[in-house]
Amino acid sequence: MASLVKSFVSIIFAVGFVSVQPTPAKAELPRTGVAIDNGIVAVTQSDTWGGAVVSMKFKGAEFIDVHDAGRELQFSEYCKSGWKPFATDGYTFTPKARIVLNPNQAGDASAQKSMVLYARRVSETTLQSECIPREWFTREWPGLRTRLGAQFDNSRFISTVSFLPGYSGQVTRLDCKFIAPVSGSWDSEIPALYLLSQYNRFYGVDVVSNLVKILTTTRIKATHYAPASKIGGIIATTVTGGKTIGIYGAWEAQGGSIGSDFLCYTFGKGCTKLGVSSASHPLAAGGTATYRSYIVVGNNPADVIKIMQSLYQAGLR
Repeated sequence: MASLVKSFVSIIFAVGFVSVQPTPAKAELPRTGVAIDNGIVAVTQSDTWGGAVVSMKFKGAEFIDVHDAGRELQFSEYCKSGWKPFATDGYTFTPKARIVLNPNQAGDASAQKSMVLYARRVSETTLQSECIPREWFTREWPGLRTRLGAQFDNSRFISTVSFLPGYSGQVTRLDCKFIAPVSGSWDSEIPALYLLSQYNRFYGVDVVSNLVKILTTTRIKATHYAPASKIGGIIATTVTGGKTIGIYGAWEAQGGSIGSDFLCYTFGKGCTKLGVSSASHPLAAGGTATYRSYIVVGNNPADVIKIMQSLYQAGLR
């Protein structure tokens, strides 16, 4: 543990970063809904925008960007191949080259909300939600000249957001079940964590080998990171190494539900991003896939790394 933290301290100021200037929000989502608060971390889940998490604060410091319905802390899926024409919400979708289905938890690119079936606080430490997701950007489809995103009537995102006992209240567990609207080969981004622009330094963490890797990104280009051990995380912090947030998890081969790698982005609209990207997996229409990961927050990167190490030592996948 000490060697990992020491190695991190030695590299944290080694890389510079060109800041991203924010632009005015187009359809910023309200930070309202149902909430849990353990005195250290406060989480708010929207009860109108698909159950997406619209606020996560650590000791009062906000992490989440809510510029539009494509941001937030939420879930999304992508179907690139293997599906046949189908109709939903008055639209008919037909496979075309280089175009994918993209059910999005919060809503679509025109600020249409994904229908919330329920969003509730079931205990002092747990939130639950279920929604009918929307296609992010229907205008990409030939013959459908509209920004309005079709509702995937037979699809669902079902989520549980809960504080993990212990760990100074700094760990939030995410559980998600996806129900596919159509048979095909699906890729997931569960979760996608969009951050305010000040969280613009990124590091990959391998909790087995105790290695920390500096990650850099360019605008709208992902940097992917996969720890060699297949157990670890990705973190984002400020230029001074202050408040820090990360995603921890394990690959399927190591008892977790991550199928591919972690990723980080730098966007041009005043936000950055962390995510978990799965490998393609076949699902039948109505078929389900389940995912689990952990959001870890701390006073600095070393704090978050220590907690990720503790999660690994406790056998949490």
